[in-house]
Amino acid sequence: MKTSQALMYLSNYPIPLPVIENIMNEQGLDVNTSDADADTRNSVAFKRCKSYVYLFLSKAPNVTQGGITYSFGQKEREGFARMANGILHDLGDTTEAEIEVGYYGEDF
Repeated sequence: MKTSQALMYLSNYPIPLPVIENIMNEQGLDVNTSDADADTRNSVAFKRCKSYVYLFLSKAPNVTQGGITYSFGQKEREGFARMANGILHDLGDTTEAEIEVGYYGEDF
């Protein structure tokens, strides 16, 4: 399996291939030749790519494609952001994903 496929299959959401390609290129992974073997999956570059895919999913728009609707609720989006932050934290990166917080209810 190619690394790009492994990243796309982190979710059933239809992540556009150019998004995956950009993420991989930023981390120095070759989209066309990089295999998702054990060494690649354990590399810092792959883990960072994985975190950026989760960041993308935390902000991805709800879409309908081929009659199937893909949508995430606020808790799912927060979960993706937490997973991304956890990976980045483990890698020593202090960057954190922004989690949008909204208020529902009366405005006092």
